[in-house]
Amino acid sequence: MDNLDIELDADFIIPRVLNKGSVSNSLEKLNVLYPLEQIQFYCRNSKEIYGNENIEELSDIFNLKPEEFVRYMPSLGYD
Repeated sequence: MDNLDIELDADFIIPRVLNKGSVSNSLEKLNVLYPLEQIQFYCRNSKEIYGNENIEELSDIFNLKPEEFVRYMPSLGYD
């Protein structure tokens, strides 16, 4: 952790923070460290962000559609 560089290791840091989902303090810090567009990029493209509940929460926070996330699993309507 001491060797991480906020800019050079964004591809490592951002997806891991996003996958924690409801850790609001971490998400707030992420917003301070990185531009919204960069966070949205990792939301859309990282295979490390999973779990529909987490994805739906992140989609609300970052103004994205859950379907834009790589690992989102749409409901098959069997409820």
